[in-house]
Amino acid sequence: MPPPITALGIVHTVVSLVAIACGLLAFWRAGAVCWTTRLGRVYVGATFVAAATALAIHTRSALGPGHMLALLTLAALGVAWAAPRLMPAGLRAQQLQTAALTITLFCHAIPGTTEALTRLPLDAPLLASPDHPVVKVTSLLWLLACGATVWWQMRRLKSGALRVSAGQG
Repeated sequence: MPPPITALGIVHTVVSLVAIACGLLAFWRAGAVCWTTRLGRVYVGATFVAAATALAIHTRSALGPGHMLALLTLAALGVAWAAPRLMPAGLRAQQLQTAALTITLFCHAIPGTTEALTRLPLDAPLLASPDHPVVKVTSLLWLLACGATVWWQMRRLKSGALRVSAGQG
């Protein structure tokens, strides 16, 4: 059975759920998370808080997978923020920002799935440990889905079928 959730863990979970909901809604509406929309800004803010709190709540003494995903998320947010500032406005800035924000959305999926599988239902979680092979397979599937989604978005951006603004947030 996993350890109980701390107060910081509860805050992290609620903020993460807000980020996931905003990210999925933005993706549903536009095919991407766009930094310049209100929904996109809420997503980015909640994702930043979720990643920062993840660094504080993971209990492993060394850098674990949760820490690595949090650091990857923060790095991707940094790339998304920097893209329109460091590149000329245009397709490349849009592609880089879109890919980075999509990666952050999938970074929510891996720990979210792991936590759901190892904590729910409360009285008898589906899996006993985050080290279970099912967790590894689902993480791989999320990684493949992320790659396919970014590829799809890049094609749509290039063809003009997907329109995002690489805003400076």
